[in-house]
Amino acid sequence: MERPSYLAATDLSITPYPTPALEYPSGPVPLGSPFYVARPPLEEKACHALQQPGAVLRIKAPQEMGKSSLLLRILAEVDHWNYRSVLMDCRQWDPQALRDLNYFLRSFCTCLSQQLGMEPRLDDYWDGDRGCKLNATLYLQSYILPACQRPLLLILHEFNELFEFPDLCKEFFPLLRSWHEEAKRLPIWQNLRMAVVYATEAHLSLHRNQSPFNVGIPLVVPPFTCAQILGLAHRHGLPWEYSHAEILEAIVGGHPHLVRLALYHLALDYQRDPYGSPTLALQNLLAEALTTGGIYQEHLHRHWLVLQANPILVEQFWRVVAQPQGVLLDPVYGYKLESLGLVTLLGEVAQVRCQLYSRYFQQQYQKAGMDPYSPNFCPQMPLANLEYLQQENQRLRHLCNVDSLTQVANRRAFDEQLACLWQEAQRTGQPLALMLCDIDFFKAFNDSYGHPAGDECLRQVAQLIQGMVNPVSRETVGCDREACPLDQLDHLDPTQSNLDSNSHFNPDGSDHQGRNRLNHRCNDRLNPDAKPDAKSDGNQWDESHQIIPRSTALVARYGGEEFAVVLLNVDVNAAVVLGNNLRHQLRTLAMPVAALDHVGGFPSEYVTMSIGIACTVPQEESDAVDLVRAADNALYRAKNWGRDQVMVSLQAQFSYTQGSS
Repeated sequence: MERPSYLAATDLSITPYPTPALEYPSGPVPLGSPFYVARPPLEEKACHALQQPGAVLRIKAPQEMGKSSLLLRILAEVDHWNYRSVLMDCRQWDPQALRDLNYFLRSFCTCLSQQLGMEPRLDDYWDGDRGCKLNATLYLQSYILPACQRPLLLILHEFNELFEFPDLCKEFFPLLRSWHEEAKRLPIWQNLRMAVVYATEAHLSLHRNQSPFNVGIPLVVPPFTCAQILGLAHRHGLPWEYSHAEILEAIVGGHPHLVRLALYHLALDYQRDPYGSPTLALQNLLAEALTTGGIYQEHLHRHWLVLQANPILVEQFWRVVAQPQGVLLDPVYGYKLESLGLVTLLGEVAQVRCQLYSRYFQQQYQKAGMDPYSPNFCPQMPLANLEYLQQENQRLRHLCNVDSLTQVANRRAFDEQLACLWQEAQRTGQPLALMLCDIDFFKAFNDSYGHPAGDECLRQVAQLIQGMVNPVSRETVGCDREACPLDQLDHLDPTQSNLDSNSHFNPDGSDHQGRNRLNHRCNDRLNPDAKPDAKSDGNQWDESHQIIPRSTALVARYGGEEFAVVLLNVDVNAAVVLGNNLRHQLRTLAMPVAALDHVGGFPSEYVTMSIGIACTVPQEESDAVDLVRAADNALYRAKNWGRDQVMVSLQAQFSYTQGSS
């Protein structure tokens, strides 16, 4: 049987196609999807480059242009070449590893070995007197490459994540270059082929004559042509003509994600009303695109947010928007705006890339009191305009840092705020507690009751946690420094319920110093048969009491059905009380799980929650990642020991030995 080729040019002729199931455009286009558009000769160039000995390929483009979709197809094609391949996603490396070159290279070599199914043998090749870069080089040259016995394709995806760590880049990028150049001298290195994939937004901090990594063959992912847009419209079942494709191309500049987003919504409308006018439907969709809640709102807000973080670019792009026929820009600023995907460059003349950007940014500048058509360009922005931009920036930061479903902070905001609170706790010597809360058997709940019920469950749990912890208001989520006051906690006298700094919570129930006192007030394994309205001494919510007046907290959706609560100036005693209060209050919501009898072992007739807690006083040699790992291990123990309970990490905890002022 002839194998499928995922790199073959897609037939996008005007012949109508049977309408396949629609795919919402999010992330890479899956292999075999009819909605992938090949862009010859892009795919052919990529494959030809990677077949050359010692090759390095750089795939670059602004975000959402199709780099990851292209990468999937390259990997599928490489599988038929008798190559070994390793894909490393740079987003998965811990920040701690990226701050230490030796740690990073050991992690890099270990990951490389494991993905190839080889036993890591770093100790055989790592010599402290030799230096970590030479150690890594010899590890590949003497162990990895000879063991492969055939070409090895190493793909570094989301390579731009490394640019945030300039010290690492100064060492790691020249090392990659040296491996590429070794292929000219040593045949063994010819088997190493590398592909780096990165978003050009990373160029923002660079001059035009610089590049984050300028080795090898550059491959720029282009926008869609009108013919490709027309063919893709037919694959969505739309009865379009070439003129419709021209309209959409002019509006969005052929941007692949924006094109697919428009076609997806138009196809949905067409399925509901197949007798409507395609021209009118397209015009109505694009007219609503700039409104609040329009299909391009998130994309446009992201660009505006990036611009406002660079006031000089705000000023320079203002000039471009004001002159539709094009304006001569300093090469440095033109290069940066082109890297963002906002302009096209003809020499040093810049034009706004598409009508969508032109209209949207005209509105934004007009709101700021700047007339984009005024011939009197003022290089200094009025103070009132700067204040407006700061307010707008704050609003957009909120949109980028709030989980749209639950309206608590999202994972991005959690990572940023945890780092800030960690530094603050380290500076002040205060304890920092982290609670990871996971809804028990949520997947089974979701499958049994349906996704709408699952979403409502997540919303109610998020509101419960936010209401009890009193987290930061929605207007300030994502601010660099502000966090919320933890105003109310169940009354607990730290001097009467103290845990000795050397004591631990053990699942076997062994009694360490201070354990008996704590059990009376915040037992980490309450009776699972307790009724929702049952009163348990020391574990019911009481808004009239306050434990630590000057604490700060953040509630975030950590991922899926998991929530995180970060508590500054809160010790392990108070965190356990809060955790058990959350469990009891969740029972009062009385979300039934009667349909989950097939799961087995469900601890309650209502939705319950397992909680893992870690608490420590940050030290210079420690990292916030350690706190997350400790809380995650505690959560694992809580679920492993029957769920619907609170467990405290054995690795990191801190409790007050004196009353807090």
